[in-house]
Amino acid sequence: MARRRRLYLRGRSASFGDVPAILGTSPNAQSAFTQHITGQTKAGGSLLISLIPRHAGVTYSYDANGVSLNAGVVNSSLIPTGDWVPGTQILGANLPLVKLDTTYNLAGQGGTVHGTSAGMTTQAEFDTAVTNAVRGDVIVLRSGFTFDKTTTRIIPAKAGTGWIYVISSDFYNDLQLKAPGQRVTVADVGNMATVRSTNTNTAAFTFNHGTSHPTHWRFVGLNITTTNNQQNALFNILGNTATTANIPEWIGLDRCRIWGTPGTVNVRRGVQMDGASCFAVDCDIIGHRDANNSDSQAIAINHAPGPLKIVNCRLQAASENFISGGSSSFRQPADVEFGLNWLDKDPAWEGVYGGIKNNWEVKFGARFYVYGCVMDYCWISGQTGPAIVVKSTSQTGVGDGAQYKTNDIIFENVLCRYYQEPFNILGSTEDSTQSVDRVVMKNVLFVQKRAGNARATILHGRAPMNGIVLKNVTLETGGTYYQVVVEGTGQGDMLIIEDCLLNGGVTPNWNGGPFGSGTPALSGIAAIADTYVARSVTGNACRSTWTAQTEPGNTSSTASTFQACMINYAGGDYGIAPGNWAKGVATGGTDPGADWTIVSTAINHTVDGQWPTEH
Repeated sequence: MARRRRLYLRGRSASFGDVPAILGTSPNAQSAFTQHITGQTKAGGSLLISLIPRHAGVTYSYDANGVSLNAGVVNSSLIPTGDWVPGTQILGANLPLVKLDTTYNLAGQGGTVHGTSAGMTTQAEFDTAVTNAVRGDVIVLRSGFTFDKTTTRIIPAKAGTGWIYVISSDFYNDLQLKAPGQRVTVADVGNMATVRSTNTNTAAFTFNHGTSHPTHWRFVGLNITTTNNQQNALFNILGNTATTANIPEWIGLDRCRIWGTPGTVNVRRGVQMDGASCFAVDCDIIGHRDANNSDSQAIAINHAPGPLKIVNCRLQAASENFISGGSSSFRQPADVEFGLNWLDKDPAWEGVYGGIKNNWEVKFGARFYVYGCVMDYCWISGQTGPAIVVKSTSQTGVGDGAQYKTNDIIFENVLCRYYQEPFNILGSTEDSTQSVDRVVMKNVLFVQKRAGNARATILHGRAPMNGIVLKNVTLETGGTYYQVVVEGTGQGDMLIIEDCLLNGGVTPNWNGGPFGSGTPALSGIAAIADTYVARSVTGNACRSTWTAQTEPGNTSSTASTFQACMINYAGGDYGIAPGNWAKGVATGGTDPGADWTIVSTAINHTVDGQWPTEH
């Protein structure tokens, strides 16, 4: 029996009796939606279908031709400075269930001060303090001094309540230049104690799992580095155990530098954050690259049960600046707040180092909130140069499992620049058969793309993807093929592309608009209808001759270039220019694409990291 490819049946009338039958033939639709008939209330007697995603709690209404009737009513009112509410939703995707409080509170430490306020000066003193400290204590390392060790510093479990602070003396005495909320840089090293690994493949700090495991250690104002190549993480929180209760917890980095020197001292990974309730705030985690061009990251997670918080950090690495997944895992990482971070690759690495992949990737994980971030530079090397990759995958040979699933990934108020491809949202690959569910991009810009072909990909793998939403996205692509490729086996429950600014390609059949697929070869809305049961594609402005299969409610033009739609593209003002054909053509007379006023405010200090308050 041929499968039904679309919910909206063109070329014949739809009746009330059709709707349960249409939805009922699709397992994806059965699992994702209930259906309600609101009556023949549209002119011409078109059938109104209200699809209520069970995961969203929000009603989307469409007529029998697939036209959204209320596409503009769903908005988040969250402030992009970290003022979000755990357990709520944005456009149907779930935010993290927990929000970590990482407030700096040195004054609340009532225990012993090891090293006095002046700080200790030798590694032997540091070792003794780590052995003797209990929770509530402070270990002070003298700023300007270096603490070398050839074996890893294994941080133990401690009795008591409260935190143990390990802090540089200038930070302890409030002589440092950077208050909480202000990211440190190389200019702050003079106010820091330097903690070094002086042996190959030896972490500066290690936190082991076990029935007795470290908890409530906070590291403040440290310069963490190495003299030797490292294949593992310099700051290594180990959660590779099936027993979640044995995982290290409440381990925090606050205004620390963790760095390598590519080509001289190659550090594959800055932080392995496989703990519970762990965080990095206001940190400079840069220069990470593997000597053999294997995958390298500034921060990686794989076994972390969460919650995690990574806020106001600079993350720089050759392969993936940040990654969730990448090897076999005992659990699905979950509940990650990822905000106000600058993810960049050094342009000087191009043509020198291999293994360049992307800026941000999740292979498996749940409930990630990415907000107020800037992602800069990615080019073709180890992969095709996408800024963002979202998929469900295990590694080949690992096998399938529920932990190798990705769901509820939200990007809001994010700027991506200087990429080769904007994003790849991919279904299950390698050994995984888990679907990708609920990926939302809201108020996201992909601009200043590199020369050459550039396309965005929404591609089912071994399982369909469900609840994919692009809302107010500015998407600069280009080249000789479709700009948003939507294809794959099976049908997902819903794809929403609303109020976006897009550009078409330059293939002979680019009049299908920005959308198309190669397997099967389809252009325009037909490609989307083939791979999704339900869709809303409306309010978009596309710089193309979108003449074939034109979708109602969208605008296309070739009156100006994509860049000329904006106020000052070269100068970084990406609002829609007054008098331009795209001005006011989105839902309710609003401008298509990301609201640059909101985004520019959200990322105001993301690159320099100097926010006026603690997050």
